[in-house]
Amino acid sequence: MSDPQPFDGKPVPLRGDVWRHYKGGHYVVLAVAVDVNNPSREEDRYVVVYRAIGSSQIFARAEAEFLEDVDGSPRFTLDYRREGVGDQVRT
Repeated sequence: MSDPQPFDGKPVPLRGDVWRHYKGGHYVVLAVAVDVNNPSREEDRYVVVYRAIGSSQIFARAEAEFLEDVDGSPRFTLDYRREGVGDQVRT
């Protein structure tokens, strides 16, 4: 199977990915959930659930916000995707 389509030209977050925050921290994606309270807009459909590496603190952010730019830089950039993770195709 192929990787999910990019969101605005960016890779979409998938479970197991490691992303780097623009302020320098690294985060692992625990899940990408469907927001059942926001089904009307495709860009608001998914919520990224992620954890700071080295911490037990868990965060959730709308995928569109996760991938947006902040002060001209991406909020998060993909740092690591393990082989075979592209098989996790979202529907």
